[in-house]
Amino acid sequence: MSRLERQAVREILAGVRQEMDAIFGQSQMSSSMDEGRLADLVHEVAARWLRARANANLPLLPDAALVEEEVMNWLVRMGPLEPLIRNPAYEEIFVDGPHEVGVVERNGRTVMLPDVYFDSDEEVREIAKRALAAVNRRVDESSPMADARLKDGSRLNVVIPPISDKHTVLTIRTFRPDVDSLERLVELGTITQELLVFLRAAVLGFLNILISGPTGSGKTTLLNALGNETDGRGRMVVVEE
Repeated sequence: MSRLERQAVREILAGVRQEMDAIFGQSQMSSSMDEGRLADLVHEVAARWLRARANANLPLLPDAALVEEEVMNWLVRMGPLEPLIRNPAYEEIFVDGPHEVGVVERNGRTVMLPDVYFDSDEEVREIAKRALAAVNRRVDESSPMADARLKDGSRLNVVIPPISDKHTVLTIRTFRPDVDSLERLVELGTITQELLVFLRAAVLGFLNILISGPTGSGKTTLLNALGNETDGRGRMVVVEE
């Protein structure tokens, strides 16, 4: 985003929060308003901001809708991380500090993104707490580490001081709903056709299958594909930490 667009997001976001403070008696209560009404409020505040700029003969936004969407990301989604989560090229998004945001691409390459940042550690923690609260989890001084599976299937890990050094640290491992079958794993080169035949027979034969590997090796993806090979006659028990 350009400097003007960043300025617009910050000022419109502040205006929306002031409006919500007046409505609800405390700021940042986006959960108290449904997303449609909240989007309408964002649009109203953005329109006032644009009129004020026009009356003062100041530069206007080339794409006001883009800025409004970014404000919504800050209010109800994952802020500047939201576009990264939606990008299918990224397997993992990580934040090691307000100005240390990066991604792991699906080809394994790690890339730092200097144009994606937070203004403060408090902003990082606010985003993390909102995401955790949506799935009934929390992170605070009494519980400084949390793991959660988000509603879209992504996995979130958050660590705050004193466990982390000085900043809120979070990692999001994205979920790929299009990889849900053994055939798709063959297409991607993850397994061979021969292994597909063996695994399918193992599932249909009710054999015990142990899936093991390091973080990011594809354990959950393989488990999902194996689960989709079942015919519904048995009972599936999932045990997670």
